[in-house]
Amino acid sequence: MAGVEWIWVKGSAAELMGVGDRVADKIMAKLPAAMAQIIQEAVEDAQARSADRVLTGAMISAIEGEVEAGARSVAGKFGFINETQDYFIFQTVTGFHHWLSHEMIEPTFALRDAGEVAKGKLAAAVAAAVASI
Repeated sequence: MAGVEWIWVKGSAAELMGVGDRVADKIMAKLPAAMAQIIQEAVEDAQARSADRVLTGAMISAIEGEVEAGARSVAGKFGFINETQDYFIFQTVTGFHHWLSHEMIEPTFALRDAGEVAKGKLAAAVAAAVASI
C-alpha cells in the first residue's frame, strides 16, 4: 500500500527530534582520535614515499600533520604545513628537469598517494563510528 507509514515512538516529539543530534554527537566523539591516527600514519607514509629522493632530510622533516576538532567538526591535514621550499614541490608534485643531465625527474607523488590512503582510512573510520552506535 502506497502512502504514509506511521511509526510510533515512546517519548515526546522533542525527544524524537533530538535523535539525530544524539547520534551525531556519538559519532563525532569517536572521530578526533581516529583522525589523529590517520594523519599520523599519512605523515609517516608520505615521509617513507619521499625517503629515497632526499639528501639532507629537510624535506622529510618538513612533512607534518595537524588535527583540529570542534563540537561538530574534525579536520586533519598533512604536508608542508609550516615549512616549504620550491624543491619540495618539484620533488613531490611537479617533477623537474635535472640541471646537469637535462633528464626529466618524475615527482614522487608522495603527498597525493598518502592522501589517497588516508581518505580510505577516514571513510572506514566514519563507517566504524556509525556502526558502533
